[in-house]
Amino acid sequence: MCGVTDEIEVYRASAEAALNTFSEQTGLLGPVKQRFDYLKQRIYYRQLPNLAREATLAAQKIRTLNLPLASVEDPIVLRILEEGSWADDEDMQVVWANLLVNAITEGTPDVHAAFRVVLDQLEPVEARTLNHLADKANFAASPEDQRSRRYSL
Repeated sequence: MCGVTDEIEVYRASAEAALNTFSEQTGLLGPVKQRFDYLKQRIYYRQLPNLAREATLAAQKIRTLNLPLASVEDPIVLRILEEGSWADDEDMQVVWANLLVNAITEGTPDVHAAFRVVLDQLEPVEARTLNHLADKANFAASPEDQRSRRYSL
């Protein structure tokens, strides 16, 4: 683990340790601790299918288009995967997968932190509208040039 994932794990472990200590010393919060453990597992397991779909869609696009991979720092990839794993809408999972493709392939614009923040705030209909507008505004010379510049939202 690294970066944000490490911080989250430290916070989770600290919160769990504090809750355990308080519960053991006072006899209180037993049900709260159990609820915390339940929610922690439920959230994690609920995200796994979305994370797997996002990663699979990105890998398929990279393989299908034979895109060259770029050297990317792990925290960027991890943040996109983590944040994208919260998307339940299939269209939004595709959008997150496309952001991942843009982040890890050569010849694409840099993926700035703001992209993840904005994407996280979009509803599926808003993402489709932005994609439509971007497709209409793409005046690249050839289909291959268009593909190398942008892989949709």
